[in-house]
Amino acid sequence: MGITAVILAGGAGRRMGGADKGLVPLAGRALISHVIDCIEPQVDELIISARLNRGADRSADRSADRRGYLDFGYPVIFDDVNDATQAPAGPLAGVAAGLAAAREALVLFAACDMPALPQDLVSRLNAALDSAQAEIAVAVTGERVHPVVMLARRVERVDQHLRAYMASGGRRADGWYAELAVVRVDFGPASTAFANINTPDDLATHEARLAGRMP
Repeated sequence: MGITAVILAGGAGRRMGGADKGLVPLAGRALISHVIDCIEPQVDELIISARLNRGADRSADRSADRRGYLDFGYPVIFDDVNDATQAPAGPLAGVAAGLAAAREALVLFAACDMPALPQDLVSRLNAALDSAQAEIAVAVTGERVHPVVMLARRVERVDQHLRAYMASGGRRADGWYAELAVVRVDFGPASTAFANINTPDDLATHEARLAGRMP
């Protein structure tokens, strides 16, 4: 089956001073470009789910919100639940938008602030999904679950369950798929491949790691 990747870049970036995290520089390049480097060779299609300016009217031109991400050469979508007329729905809004926009039968989701994702991420999630005949495969490292790093089947049941969960006020990814057929894929308890960059300190740490100053 073909695979679409959706990079979730719609977060508010509060711990990064409100910055659009995907566009924050890391080693001289936008953070999201490192994520693209990890993911793009593993999939058939790549989409960026970007943040909509919540002060904008839904009917307004959204080109300014897209501009920074269009430069990477991939389709850019907005999560329609995280618009200016509704309460924020968090990353699940990007997941819903990604499921709607994807063309392939399987959809990989990953956050824009994970610049060191493993090169076998997709193959291992896909193998587990197929073996378990599950609807969603989620990455874990030991006991830690990475709820938005997942491979999902783009089927009506998964999409409808997600939209019903959000309509009921649900916002947690693990809360959404708790009632679906889920398989967890352990990438090893010591793995740092799923480290998030949430703060300026996290950014400095990863810069040092890339420069070889840290293991």
